[in-house]
Amino acid sequence: MLRRAKRPTLTRHDSLASRIVPNPHVVEKVNDDGVLELSLPVRPARWTRLMGQATGQPLVKTFRLDPMGQEVWKHCAGSLTVEQLIDRYVRQRSIEPSDSQLAWQGICLKLPAGWNPVTISGSRHKGQLRIGDLHTTTMELFWQHATRFDAAERVWRHYLKRLGIPWRLASQELADCPMLADRLHNAGWRQPRVGQLRRGAARSIHALAQGPVSGRFVLIRFDLSGPHIGRRQVADILATLSEPPPDGPEPWSIYGLSVQLPRPMRLVRHRLQPGHLLLHFQRRSMQVIWERRTFARQILGDRDLAVWLRQYA
Repeated sequence: MLRRAKRPTLTRHDSLASRIVPNPHVVEKVNDDGVLELSLPVRPARWTRLMGQATGQPLVKTFRLDPMGQEVWKHCAGSLTVEQLIDRYVRQRSIEPSDSQLAWQGICLKLPAGWNPVTISGSRHKGQLRIGDLHTTTMELFWQHATRFDAAERVWRHYLKRLGIPWRLASQELADCPMLADRLHNAGWRQPRVGQLRRGAARSIHALAQGPVSGRFVLIRFDLSGPHIGRRQVADILATLSEPPPDGPEPWSIYGLSVQLPRPMRLVRHRLQPGHLLLHFQRRSMQVIWERRTFARQILGDRDLAVWLRQYA
């Protein structure tokens, strides 16, 4: 049996790291109003024959660019990545990025703009979130349900052992951060513990707390070695950490896709790719699917971009 080759997936981070190269067949022209126009010859689609239009002769499509489009086109020489173009535009326009909401498996918090989930694994019982950008991991979040014999001190000891810190030396290598622990306590979290670890030039903050609703233990590690994170940002993030009340709907929010679902709904499938976000929930025979597709993803479908472009070559 012949099987179709699996199309390679393009992650969000691959898209941000890609470089934009202008089409060599594009013709530039500035009209009388001073607006930049781009003209590109394209071959009509085959279905236009049904409408009585000739398909052998190329058509010319013209695009008028606004100031933002002209700025992007000016830097489309293959030297800058998509992420660098975005950063350049934000700096030039003096745009203040807003925080982004993250809600996953009953854990909610606000993150600075540009902090995106890199990997997500696990279930509601036990899982992990890794947050950062293309190059570094800024924050890691772990959660696990408390067993019968679990206590905050036992979980904290086990975590320090994973870090290579003996319990008898914990007070020497890990400096307490009472102000950050107060942020968690004020947010309703139980038995919060926060410490800062310094090993050479590397600095990191580690936090542990027990959920006020689920009773789960949540561990968070912040890497302070990067240039875009400090104690103030850590404090702001810890202050927003929360769990939704048990008698209300449960929020889910990631990459700008936000939904509110009745309890109990279980996440059975998710897809987090550029141009295609999908969250599939199920409760007995009831299913809820939230999906967001970009226009480009809708056009391409399951085809590769190169395959799609050949019909116009």
